[in-house]
Amino acid sequence: MNTNKTNLTLSSAPWREVETAALVVFSPEKTPDASVDEAAGGWLKDLYDSGEFSGKAMETAALYRPAGLKAKRLLVVGTGKAEEFTPAVMRNAAATAVRALKAAKVQQIALVPGQDRETPALVEAAVEGAILGTFEPDAYKTEAKKDEKAVESIAIGEHQRRQAVAGLIGHLARVILRFGEDAPALQSALQIRAARCHDRD
Repeated sequence: MNTNKTNLTLSSAPWREVETAALVVFSPEKTPDASVDEAAGGWLKDLYDSGEFSGKAMETAALYRPAGLKAKRLLVVGTGKAEEFTPAVMRNAAATAVRALKAAKVQQIALVPGQDRETPALVEAAVEGAILGTFEPDAYKTEAKKDEKAVESIAIGEHQRRQAVAGLIGHLARVILRFGEDAPALQSALQIRAARCHDRD
């Protein structure tokens, strides 16, 4: 089993000022997220208008060195139709983002659920999905991936710390249910990280 540790960190900086290798944002189908589009200088609307990105669930698009942001890259993930948006969709979208960035050898990630997506259930789902995206069971691997790099940290807004802890605990429960006796090492790591995050309350 892959037990590389990923640290969950809390950031007090406004999301546009977060210094990270990749900033993950979310946008619904057909209508670009206004705050993301503004921060990216109209880039997101241009993607929608051109048809290159439509916001369909789990669709992704990346902007490198985005002007106006301190992040090295901006990754937008589609969340599908607004009326069908649920915590499960958010969980899958966050996992999709982290897997894509991990494949690109990105090691520092910051999550921005979005102003309209900061309910406890959605933030919890985003954190749970992000942690899920870092995890790969080794049981069926025949050999290690060459040059594979683990995600070192995932940042979330400091005001969302309680939801972040809940997301970690939710992921832990899923891992135990899925992998049973193979889960203890990951269980211990997640409990330590959750405790450290909770201690800052």
